[in-house]
Amino acid sequence: MKPSTPPSIRLAAFAPVLLALLLIAAALPSGLSSLSIASPKPHTPPTHTQQITLDLSGLHCGGCVESITRALQSLPGVQKADVTLEPQRAIVVYTPKQVTPQQMLQAIEKAGYKGVIQTEKTPPKPHTPPQPTSTQKVTLKIAGMSCGGCVARITEALQKTKGVLHTQVTLDPPQAIVSFHSKLTNPSQLAQIIRDAGYRVLP
Repeated sequence: MKPSTPPSIRLAAFAPVLLALLLIAAALPSGLSSLSIASPKPHTPPTHTQQITLDLSGLHCGGCVESITRALQSLPGVQKADVTLEPQRAIVVYTPKQVTPQQMLQAIEKAGYKGVIQTEKTPPKPHTPPQPTSTQKVTLKIAGMSCGGCVARITEALQKTKGVLHTQVTLDPPQAIVSFHSKLTNPSQLAQIIRDAGYRVLP
């Protein structure tokens, strides 16, 4: 029969182990057991999307709408495809780096339909009515006229003047009533035209 080991000797054998555990526990920061290490999330670069409108043709029912929708959404990079029957068009939100409008058109064609890229329609320019031209009328008293030939000569000279709209020359009373564009001519120039024709203009 082997002699039993005294309890004090057994405790002394575990003393180094217990001391090591106490030291490790003291070295650990408080609350460490409740902390959890979260794995970093992978960085996802922001994706820039664009929207395009495609005019469609050949659609007859809701099934056609579903076929084109599936064809477009099957393309990588297509975020959303809104296909309507009336009007026949598809509004597509997509990532340009992953898909192109031409690839969308090819997918639509493979589905049995036709599509074109809608061009931006420039709104018609508002109609601007022509600005009214400033017109004036002046009556010039003339001396030296004696016959119808004088009337015709003065009328012709005035009508050739740039800016003159209408001329009425009379022998009795001897005068000329002239309508003209104020930006193109003036009463002084009209009076000089009459003088150049051989007549006098009275004040």
